[in-house]
Formats: sequence, C-alpha cells, structure tokens
Amino acid sequence: MIGVALAALMAGPGPIASVARAQTAGPSVSGARAFDIPAQPLRDALGQFGRQAGLPVSFASATSAGLRSQPVKGTMAPDEALTRLLGGTGVSWRVAGGAVIVEQAPAPPMASELGAEDGLIVLDAITVASSSLGQGFTEDTPYKTAGSVSHISREQIDRVPPTSAGDMFSNTPGVIAAGNHVGTSVNPNIRGLQGMGRVKVTVDGTEQTTSSYRGYIGSRDETYIDPDLIGGIDITKGPSGGAGGGIGGSVAVRTLLPEDIIPEGKDWGVRLKGGLGGNTRAPSAIGTSSQASDPSFLNSDSWTGSIAAATTSDNFDIIAAFSKRKQGNYFAGSLAPSYFRFPGETNANSIVRPGQEVSNTSEDTQSILLKGSLRWGDGHNLQLGYSRYDSTHGEIMELMYAPWYGNAQRALSQTTVDTYTMKYRWQPAAYSWVNLRANLWMTDLDRVNGSFAPGSAAYGNSQVRTWGGDISNTAAVDVGLVPLDIEVGMNFTREDASTDQWLNGTRWETPGPSGIRKTFGGYVNLRADVTDRIELRGGLRYDYYESRGKGYLADYPDRSEGHLSPNAGITYTPYAGIQLFALYKEGLRPPSLRETHWNYQNLLVNNPDLQGEKAQDIELGLNVLREGVFLPGDNLRLKATLFRNRYRDYIVRASADPASTYPYQWTNIDRADYRGYEISGAYDAGGWFVEAALTRYNSIEYCYNGQCGTPGSADALGRDYTANYIPPKYSGTVSIGARLLDRRLTLGARAQFAGVRFGSDWGAVENETGQVGTNFTWPSYEVYDLFGSYAFNDTTMLNFSIENITDKYYYTALSSGGIPSPGRTARVSLTVTF
Repeated sequence: MIGVALAALMAGPGPIASVARAQTAGPSVSGARAFDIPAQPLRDALGQFGRQAGLPVSFASATSAGLRSQPVKGTMAPDEALTRLLGGTGVSWRVAGGAVIVEQAPAPPMASELGAEDGLIVLDAITVASSSLGQGFTEDTPYKTAGSVSHISREQIDRVPPTSAGDMFSNTPGVIAAGNHVGTSVNPNIRGLQGMGRVKVTVDGTEQTTSSYRGYIGSRDETYIDPDLIGGIDITKGPSGGAGGGIGGSVAVRTLLPEDIIPEGKDWGVRLKGGLGGNTRAPSAIGTSSQASDPSFLNSDSWTGSIAAATTSDNFDIIAAFSKRKQGNYFAGSLAPSYFRFPGETNANSIVRPGQEVSNTSEDTQSILLKGSLRWGDGHNLQLGYSRYDSTHGEIMELMYAPWYGNAQRALSQTTVDTYTMKYRWQPAAYSWVNLRANLWMTDLDRVNGSFAPGSAAYGNSQVRTWGGDISNTAAVDVGLVPLDIEVGMNFTREDASTDQWLNGTRWETPGPSGIRKTFGGYVNLRADVTDRIELRGGLRYDYYESRGKGYLADYPDRSEGHLSPNAGITYTPYAGIQLFALYKEGLRPPSLRETHWNYQNLLVNNPDLQGEKAQDIELGLNVLREGVFLPGDNLRLKATLFRNRYRDYIVRASADPASTYPYQWTNIDRADYRGYEISGAYDAGGWFVEAALTRYNSIEYCYNGQCGTPGSADALGRDYTANYIPPKYSGTVSIGARLLDRRLTLGARAQFAGVRFGSDWGAVENETGQVGTNFTWPSYEVYDLFGSYAFNDTTMLNFSIENITDKYYYTALSSGGIPSPGRTARVSLTVTF
C-alpha cells in the first residue's frame, strides 16, 4: 500500500518545492483599496501587493525570477491593481480558494499530457504575503514545514469537546497532557519532557505557568486556558531558535481573532455558542465520600455558553468575548478489566470504583477576552489585548489521592489569571527587508489550592507575576541569485513568584518557590533557497538567566548562567509536495525557581553547583502534501519523523549524601536520551476522510556517573520523579468520517490507544501496580468515541459526540496517582454566527 502511494505521489511533472492547495473559501478581490507600489523586482512587488490588498499571495520563485513589475498607484479594486502590476510580464493570476496564485501563463496541453495530474497547480518555493497580525499555523502547515510541528484547529476542538482542557491534545503525535484530570490546568509532555519549564506554554505569546508540588508524583507545571476562547494551538517540538521556548518544545495557544468570528464579505459578526454535557453531578459537601451512582445522559450540571462579537474595517478591528463553563464531578467508566484492584483488595491501585463519581473534578469557570487592532500609515499595526480567567474548581493532590485517604470531596481551588498584551507590527510596502514585530506583555496569576485536607487550603497559596517582551525583524534580500531571509531578534522575561513561608519548630516550610528569575535571549537565523530543490537554514541563539530568592530563601546563593546554541537544517524537495529534511537543534533550559529557590522542611537542600539542561536534538523527516493522488480533488497529508533527543546535564532529585536517603537536592546527571519516531497524516476524498497519528519510542535511557539505565533505574535517576514523566511505549489515534447530505452532515468515529509506560510491564511485578510511589504506571488501553455535526445553513452548526462509547474504566497515559478517566460522556452544542 505504501509503495503504491509513493508511486502515485512521485508521478508528478518534475522538481518543485510545494503545492498550492485550494481552500474552502476564496479571498475577495473586489472593493477599492489604496495602492502605492513602485516598479521593482516582481518578487518584492507581489509581497507589497499582498500587504496592501490584505490578501495572501502565492507564487513560485521561478515565476518572478528576472522580471520587474509595472508601477501601481491610486485607489482601485485589487484585481485591477494586480492586472496592472503584472502588465507585460507574461505572468497571469487566479484565485484558488484561500489565496491569489500568480503563475506563468500555461501553454495549451497536448491531449497525451492530460492525466492524473490535470488540474493540479504545482509551484516552486512559495512566498506568501499577508496583511494580518498572523493567525499561526493552518491544517497544512505541519506538512510543508521542515521540522516537527503540529496544529490543533478550532474544528478539531469542537469535534469531541474536552472534559478537561488537556483533552485538546488527544490527536497530537508526541504530545500528552500529563495528569490530565487532576484539575483545570494543562501540563503538556512533549516526547518525554515535562515540568520545570521544559515545555513552554504561551497564551497569545504570554507566559503564566506556575509550578505546584504534587507529593510523590513530583511537581506540575500549570497553565490555565479556556477551550471556548481558543482560535487554534500551534505546537513546535524541540528547542526554539526564535523568540524562546522550552527545550522539549513550545505550545502556542492563540485566542480568538476577528477573522474567527466575522463571516466572509461582512465587516462585523457575532458568534453564540452553547452546549450541554452528561456524566457529571454537582460536587457534594466538603468531606463527603463519593458513592456509586447512575449519571444522567445530559444534565444542567455540565454546560457551556459563550458569546463573541467582532468588527473590522480598513483601519481597525475589535473583538470581545465572554465564556462560562460549568461541570460537576465526572463518573468513571463502569466496565473495569480484572487487573484493577480497589480498596479492601491486595495492593489496591485505585480508590475510585467502576461507575463511581470521581471527586474533585468539578469546574466553574468564566473568562473574558478583549482585543483591538489599529492600522495606519505604511504597514503599521498595533494590537492591545486583555483577558481574564476566573475559576473555582476541584483539584486532586496526588499526595492525598491514595487508597487510605478515601475518595472524599475536598475544598475547591480558586485560580485567577489576568493577561495584558501589546503587539506592534511594521511591514512597509516599499521595503522587503523590514518586517518588524515587537511584543510586550504581563500576566498576573493567583492560586489557592484546596486539595489538601479540609482547613489547610492556605498551604497551597501562590502568586506569580510574569512580564516580558520580544522584538524581531525578518528581512527578505537577494544575494546574487539566492533569495535570503534573515531573522534577528531578542526576548526577555521576569518571573516573580511568592508563596507562604512559615517556621515549623526549627524548620522552614513553603509549598512552592519564592524568588525572582530573569531570562534573556538573542538570536539570528538564516534561510536560503540554494536551488529550486534545496533550502538551507542555520542560526545561533544565546540564552542567559539569573535568579535570586525572597524571604528566608534569599539566603540561598544567586544564580546565573549563559549558553550559546546553534541550529542547522536542510530541506530537499524532489517532487511536487514532497519534502525530505534533516535538522540539528540545541537549546538551554535554565533551572526553575523551584530548583534553585525552594526548601521543603529542610528535606531538600540547595545545590550551588546546579547547571541548566542542554538539548541536542536530531531529526530526519518526510513531508507529503499532494492533491489528486488517487481521486480527482482528493488531498493527502503525511508527516514522518525519526528523532533522537539528548539532554546533557539533565536535572533530577537525588540524595545529597550518598550514605543516606535525606536530605535531597537537585543535581545534574550526565544525560537523558529519547529515541523514536512519529507518523501523522490525513486523507480527504471529499465525501469521506481518515486521520491518524502514532508515536513510538525505541529507547529511553538515563546516564549518571558513566552508568546508563532504563526508566526506573535507581543508578540512573537516583530518587527522582522523572519516572512519572516517561511516556508510553506507543500511543496514537485514528479517526474516520463521512460527509453526507450535500456535506451538511458529518459522522465519524475515533479510536485512542496507548501502551504501558516505556520500561514498565503492567502487573508483571506486584509493586508496579501500586498507587503511591516514584514509578506509577498504567495498563494499555483502547477507547472509542463517536462524533458528528450538522450544518442547518451557513450560520448554524450543531455538534454532537459520545466519548468512551463502551464506558470503559481506564487510566489515560501519563495519568498521575491512578485517577480514572471519564466514562461514557455525551455532549451536544449549537453554534450560531451572524
């Protein structure tokens, strides 16, 4: 099958660098706009046209090579302006869905030349110009990007609405939401890395992540996001050579933009959305032990509602949105395999019985979003934004979630996050070497953790104030016959964390770090189209940090460190829409405040010699993005990546005194290695589609003092929590769907599956199925979901889904503390736009 597919893919007409794919809705080329484009090289002129017209423009570098444009000045429709600009060049243009495509006028084909490729528009290296602030990735971006990136669209989020925010990552290869059901926060694990800032999660470019102590499980990075106000999520795996990211990867959450709300052809729009869910009930009184009960199919204990309104014009746009999300405690599945053991049984590995309410999983959240953009002069754009997340929610502290504690309702946690953003862009029409981007932001997070025993909620108080910014410029220049893009930039952050400190007898205690950490970065990246088939990339990034403690933690020494990280890559494009790539990336992960300025009962002592982690990642990959492969108008996407990620000076918790268990300290081991591969893709034939993703690890190894061990090895990891961060040996999803009734009705099914934690064998060793310890694991599982949607018209959409259709009792991959996932859950939502 694979051989047949590759043969079909390579039947194209010759060497190219990409394929333009028709979108579902095309841009408007009518409506007068002001143009001022001087005569110049055609490549630069087309870029200016795209910015001034507010349209995406795609063209091959070979199309514009050696040609000059005609001048265009005055107020006119974009189609007239583009026709004038191309006058005398022999180049034509057309609208293909989401872009204006500029190409050489085709010669009439001979009858013998017509075949499977008829109607396919193949392009060389594509240049895309747009006037917007940028919406991030699209569904096609991962399949035309040299490197491991993923995109989660609004449509995917709505397909099976999330019970917990981490459910949004279910279809993403290499990404798992660790401890997905312990609260409302997300803590992504990317290729085995999580926590302590190893994965950077941003919301509209801002950072608000806080770190919480989780007992035997370790610590948890927590970021709070409202799924109903998300426009899309872009994921980059591995170190970033740009404006900063974690060494494990970056998760960039984009909130709604006017483009997400306003119907095509209008200058304003409103979106109303409401939904009902089932399988929950309102939390009981504090201290109440949960009993088995029959959840209702749909009820008022689980509902969502939101309203978003936006307007746009040539000079400004505004969007405002409000969302309310309420959900009771969910119920576990009723069908439990025999290897689960419950209270009263030997080596119990769960405190929640089949079909029972899972206490402390409720949520009552409301969110506000306000954003406005102002455009003026020659390509200036300023955006101001504010958002607020306010939630009263259940939270499961793994330290208290063991068979002997009982499945009791505890005090609810309270979390608020205020976010302020300012973004400036400048893309002057006359200068291709100016594409300036500057961002300034601040986040203010306050959190009270109620998941400890009743009356001790103050133990979890924490406040984190973070502010930062970045500035960069990308210049498009020609060096002889080689087009060159040069990106230069810098970024900074200041994190100020505070929590309760008290003296318990002779020992200081604090539930979290108290201190200030500053990080700085500068970088330069180059990209060159050496030939029509080969693209080269390279760059350097320098990172520096310094941190100091507050309160009694100020007695700990100040810290600082700098590191220079190179990156390089090559992309080879042998056929239309087929790329081969190889990448090498390095990066620094500075120690977090928890690792440098935290003390728990004097059981954890400071290590003044602690160094930051250094990443060395290698990737080899294949991208496929083709149309008309098997059927006219079909679309095939495929991405396959082989990776080897190495992290020198990996930080673990170990005994400070080799002759004794206590006290602990953070220390560096020689390295941690992760090797594996990812495959993701989709085939869409119009009337039906298939999507799939798979991640598999071939090797995970930790090395210390010259000795290397598998996960759980005491010699390699000391007494660290890292064993709880190790992903399953394999995991993935498969979705299939059909579009019926003139494509207004979509029906589909999804299978989610995962193996046991890498290096584990569920049930083979008695203590591996224990509830509490440094090496919790889970059995393999397969879970099936149904989903569908019906478009009554262009403005009204009904979505419906049933998650875990067989009502299976299971733990998701990277579950912490043996917390079962939701049982059979039905959801229905209605979205109206006008």
